[in-house]
Amino acid sequence: MKQDVNRLNHTIRIMAQTRPDTVAIQQDSRCISYAQLYKNINQIAHYMLEEGLEKGDRVGIVSENNPDILILTLAALRIGVVLCLFNSRLGPNDLTYVVNQSDARWLFVGESARQAVVVSLPNLSPSLKLLSISGLEEGAWQIFSTSCYQRCTDKDPKHKAVSNDDIVHFNTSGTTDLPKAVVHNWRSLNASFKINRDTRKDRNIDTSHSVILVASPLCATSGFRQAMEVLSKGYTLILHKAFEPEKIYRDI
Repeated sequence: MKQDVNRLNHTIRIMAQTRPDTVAIQQDSRCISYAQLYKNINQIAHYMLEEGLEKGDRVGIVSENNPDILILTLAALRIGVVLCLFNSRLGPNDLTYVVNQSDARWLFVGESARQAVVVSLPNLSPSLKLLSISGLEEGAWQIFSTSCYQRCTDKDPKHKAVSNDDIVHFNTSGTTDLPKAVVHNWRSLNASFKINRDTRKDRNIDTSHSVILVASPLCATSGFRQAMEVLSKGYTLILHKAFEPEKIYRDI
């Protein structure tokens, strides 16, 4: 079980050591190698720890798909910080509700969600730490960039993951007007990998390709699982900002 729990980080580490220049994540012209990915994951993990986050704390992310979000996600998973992934298309009322219900200590905000967060500010917890990943300043928000963590060590942070550790908190529409929270742990994530493998095998789907395109939002269960599975295999992930059929067709 321990090997399964650490499979994702183990694969990224091995790829960084044996095939460092292999592209891990690509979005448009931006490419991140496995060596750079592994280094940034560890640096951001240490940054989070130095800034006071602990295992079990919750960190929110509301953004369109981008490589920085994926690296933040992997860093949080590395040290047992629980991710709360919010849909960047939520309006201010729904966003306020899900953020407050999540008990997140930090909230990383992408460009697409910036205006909704600005409108929500008066109703959000005053202790919530807001970090902009778009490079755009907004009042007292902190700009999150490489300057925040480049001074941090890129050594492996100490953390022992177990199968029942909560890792990610999604919000679904549920059966009422209010979003419902669904929390996944390592065990359920590994189970989904196995189900996906078995499904592809049953349907005779070719799994030999090492470059996989993901256009589903990372804030959704399907997009998150797809991205994590691609990296857990040491493949190259082509990440689209949003679901755009014409762009998908061109890239394929």
